[in-house]
Amino acid sequence: MTNYQRGQRLLCGDYSSYTPTGSSYFKKAGRWGTTPHAGDIIYFYTANLGRISHVGIVESAQYANGVWLIDAIEGNTAAGTNFERDGGCVAMKHYDPTPGQIGGKNRIAGFGTPLFEADTCSVEQFLAIARSQVGYVEKASAEGLNEFRANPGDKNYTKYGQWYGMNPAQWCQMFVSWCAYMGCVSAHDYQPGWYKDGDNNWQYRKQGGDYARDEWIQDGGRWYVFDGAGHMVRGWYKDSSGDWYYMAGDGAMCSSQWVTDDKGKHYYLTASGAMARLAYVKEPRPDRSGQHFYYFVDEHGVYQKEYDTYFPHLEIYEEAR
Repeated sequence: MTNYQRGQRLLCGDYSSYTPTGSSYFKKAGRWGTTPHAGDIIYFYTANLGRISHVGIVESAQYANGVWLIDAIEGNTAAGTNFERDGGCVAMKHYDPTPGQIGGKNRIAGFGTPLFEADTCSVEQFLAIARSQVGYVEKASAEGLNEFRANPGDKNYTKYGQWYGMNPAQWCQMFVSWCAYMGCVSAHDYQPGWYKDGDNNWQYRKQGGDYARDEWIQDGGRWYVFDGAGHMVRGWYKDSSGDWYYMAGDGAMCSSQWVTDDKGKHYYLTASGAMARLAYVKEPRPDRSGQHFYYFVDEHGVYQKEYDTYFPHLEIYEEAR
């Protein structure tokens, strides 16, 4: 089975560019319903058209206090608060319908559940592809199709349409089709390592196919940390134990060195990478007299010059290495 065929199987029939066609595959396969799940395809009904006319991908769904809290990733949608233009981009949207407001001719017509299995891809692999596209803006022409924000316009030119073979064209369903195909590529044709996500975010794919999330990864002898969305962290990072670390511009953890913030305050990062607090920092080499010099950092890790000394004498004392 090719990755192209896997994507067709994932969507319970075939790729499509027309939303009623896309929803019909799920209905025929018996995988259509009114209860949302992460990874489901959410379809929207438009009254004046008398049919399903828009589609997205459920990123998360939770039932609380009588309503569904649904976050969705949609192509060719209104911008919301994340983008300047009204429509024509991939964006996160939020909905909070009651169960009675889902199905039939309600705005949310229902949900199609893709066939997630070993031969296609996992829910998380599918969603990782969809999340990575948030911020993509349609183009004024066929130029810069693979760039997220280059050549913006309202002419319905997109890389999703180019892949599908219909460019320019309304593209919300083609976006879903592209994500299904790329999810299967991600699951079956990948190399562990670094992948660029959007304009300036990086992800790390582990052996087995999953992306690093909420964890540390060592690569090339250097340590990197990733947030819950799977993006590499830069700058200050506080771990679950309360320790602070500083990740350089390339994402690598700094250690055994001083760093200075934008207010001119100095901090020391120990050999483990954790910021020193309530400690003396010992110079690595003695001076000409054979003595070591010590610098003190307070409970917030900030260097306090007035305590510079050759002979540590404060009551609270721990040598930072």
